[in-house]
Amino acid sequence: AWIGFGFSTDGKMIDSEAVIGRPDLAAADEEKPLKYNLKGKGTTAVTPMVEARQTLTDALITQDGTNTVMTFTKLLTEDGEHTIDPTSPMNFIYAIGDGNTLAYHAKKGSFKFNLSTCDSGASASKAGGTGQNSNRTMWAAHGLLATLALALATPLAVTTAWFRTLVPSSWIYIHVFANVSSFFMILLSFVFAVTAMSMSTSPKHFSDPHHIVGLAILMLVTFQVMNGFLRPPVEKRDPYAVDTKIAGIITLPGTARELWMILHKCAGVFVLAVGFWQLKAGMDLYAADFQVGTWKPYFYAYLAIFGTVIVLLKLWMFWEEKKARMGVEQMNPDQRRMGSAAVANGIDPDSELVPVQFDIGMQ
Repeated sequence: AWIGFGFSTDGKMIDSEAVIGRPDLAAADEEKPLKYNLKGKGTTAVTPMVEARQTLTDALITQDGTNTVMTFTKLLTEDGEHTIDPTSPMNFIYAIGDGNTLAYHAKKGSFKFNLSTCDSGASASKAGGTGQNSNRTMWAAHGLLATLALALATPLAVTTAWFRTLVPSSWIYIHVFANVSSFFMILLSFVFAVTAMSMSTSPKHFSDPHHIVGLAILMLVTFQVMNGFLRPPVEKRDPYAVDTKIAGIITLPGTARELWMILHKCAGVFVLAVGFWQLKAGMDLYAADFQVGTWKPYFYAYLAIFGTVIVLLKLWMFWEEKKARMGVEQMNPDQRRMGSAAVANGIDPDSELVPVQFDIGMQ
C-alpha cells in the first residue's frame, strides 16, 4: 500500500505537507518518496512539490510479502514549508492506501508528538502524552471535575426545575445546591486547565475551541448562579390584563419575574447542551494527547439513557395531567359550582389548606 506522512499546523489534511511513497512507481521507475502539497482531499489536489524543494535524503520505500516500509530524512526548517519545532508538540498526519496506486486512503489519522522525547528513546505514551504538556494527572483532574459538573450537577439542576411538581417541597433546595456545586467544580476545573497549560514547555492558552468554550461556560455559569440569587419577587398581575403576544403565539413577559424566569431557563438549557459538547471535545483532546482509548462510547450511552428517562418522565406527567383534566370534566355541576365559588373567594381549590373563620363569643 502507498504511505503518506505529513506535517500540519492544525492536524488536518488540507494545506498540509506530506511525504508520500508510491510502491507502484518505485517498482516501475525507481521513484523515491517525494514531498507533496495537500491542497484538497481529492487526488488531483495532491501534487508533488517542485524539483527545487525535493530535498529529502535517504528516501526509500520497500515492500515484502506483508509490510511496506518508508524511510526518509528531512530538514526541520525549509523556506516556504511548515517549520518542525523539535522542542514543542507538533501536529503530524498519516494516511495508508488500499493499494500501491495513489488513491483515496483506506486509513488516516493525526497525532501530536514532541520530537525532543526521541532523544532519550522515549515513546509518546511513556513521555506522558503527545499533547500540550505532560501533566497528565492534572489534566485528568480537570476532566473529572468537568464531568461531575456538566454531566451530573448541571443536569440535576435543570431536571429538578423541569420536574419540580414531583418534589414540590424540596426541589428548590436541590436546584440551588446543584447549581452552586456545578459552579465550584467548573471553576476548579478551569484553574486546573490553566495551571497545566502554563506548566507546558510552550503554553498556548485559548488556542483551541475547547479552551474558548470552557471560558464561556465558566462565565455563563457564574452569571447563572448570581442571577439565581437575584430572583425578583412575585408580582401581582391584573387578572383582566390582556397578554401581549408576538404573531399571536409567543407571549411577552409582563413582569420582571417573568422576564427573569425566561432568561434563567434559557441559560440553564444552553449550559446543559454546550456542556455535553464540551465534554465530548475534551475526551477527544485527552485521547489524542496521551494516546489512550476514548470514553466517548460510555458518554454516548449515558446521553441516551438520560434522554430516554427525560422523555419517559415527560410522557408520564402528561398522562397524569390528562387524567386530572378528565376528572374535572366529569365533576357534577354542584362540585364545579363549589370550585368556582372557592376561586371567587380567593381559595385555591387544589390547596389542602382551606381558610376557616371562627366566631368566638363570650358568656
